[in-house]
Amino acid sequence: MKRLSLLALIPCAVLLIMVAVVQSAASRVGRAPAPVDLDMMITMPDGGSRPLREVLSPVEPQSAPPEVAEAPTEERRDPHRLDEGPSGTVPEGAFDSPVAGDIERVSLCALAEQRLYAGDIAQARALYASVGPGDPEYGRAQRRIGWEIQTKLEGDPLAGVGSVNRSLRADPLDGNAWQDASRVYVESLVSLFR
Repeated sequence: MKRLSLLALIPCAVLLIMVAVVQSAASRVGRAPAPVDLDMMITMPDGGSRPLREVLSPVEPQSAPPEVAEAPTEERRDPHRLDEGPSGTVPEGAFDSPVAGDIERVSLCALAEQRLYAGDIAQARALYASVGPGDPEYGRAQRRIGWEIQTKLEGDPLAGVGSVNRSLRADPLDGNAWQDASRVYVESLVSLFR
């Protein structure tokens, strides 16, 4: 029984040594994240381009439309509702959605994904790096920088170690963060012996 428990410690010790070697190698390399160029032009989903500074600024609320006197709404019976009695009426326009001034803002991660799949690595990296630590998608953005961009596309896994570590700190229960962190660590370890 003691031999079995000692054998179980061997993989744990190997894993711990692997993490220590990769961490020390990544700290020796000591690459700081590149500053984000706020004047970089970002291609938007509609095909236009805007500077990153404008993409990051919150959407300006549109001015309210001028006041229009409301006309009295006619009431009519909804023919599609079976649960209404003969007196059941629905005000005219009740099912119209008020979306006239509403603008749905595309998330930075979604826009970065689009740029990444379009092959625009610089724009994708700038967008991912612009996701702040308070944002719920911060861990995902750091994970994508570390694994997808720095390790897979640029071939520099040691540079990706810091990003995946930030991803793990942001969301330690995210299984994808652990998976990508292990990929980056293995690639880093392999790169040390090339």
